Amino acid sequence: MNGRIYAHEFKEHRKQRPRNVPMPSVNEKLWEDFDQYFIGRGLDPDLAQFNEWYPSTDAGDAAPRVVIPCSNSLGRVYWQARLLPHLVLPDHEYKRYQSAHTDRAESVVITWPEDRLTPVPHGVVLVEGPFDALAASTAGWTGVALMGDKPPPECIEYVVRIFRTSEVWRVVPDRDCPKLGAQVVRALAMLGKKARLVDVRPYKDMAAIPEGARRGFLHSYSD
Repeated sequence: MNGRIYAHEFKEHRKQRPRNVPMPSVNEKLWEDFDQYFIGRGLDPDLAQFNEWYPSTDAGDAAPRVVIPCSNSLGRVYWQARLLPHLVLPDHEYKRYQSAHTDRAESVVITWPEDRLTPVPHGVVLVEGPFDALAASTAGWTGVALMGDKPPPECIEYVVRIFRTSEVWRVVPDRDCPKLGAQVVRALAMLGKKARLVDVRPYKDMAAIPEGARRGFLHSYSD
């Protein structure tokens, strides 16, 4: 993922007044396709459902999408919705991501491993996209997607506030955007959190790392 994927958010929402918007409705007929999509990417559809992700054709257009709820301190409804490309005809052009038509403010995507009752089991992993965050959670970490390579500064501040007791932090930028990793590590340091920068090479991003190798990537940097 790169800045181009999320650039529309900043154009569309920069001048909008904050307001609440509804969550897209669930399309019950798409659950099987939902599962197949996650399995095809080496991700766990049950973990996605555990984190309240769901299929919809009501996320800004009629395209089949995975709706991904976001978190912020204001309790404002915000979401992203990822296109399910295998269900779309080649001659249909849809945005890869849709998002709620309101100010995102400090919103981020948080994904929990299924043992979330144990506070932050391995630590916190900051990544660029929601599927990268989910990949981190398949390895037992709490994932935080900043939703693009230019997240508002308040996003980092919000993450540090809610995970203030965690002392183990990783930052995993996409391979084509190492600058984001350095910026996030520096921002965390200014807020009193020491983070390790993880190099995903030879893979494209956290989600592209094979499931069996993700834990090793995140644990190979000692604290």
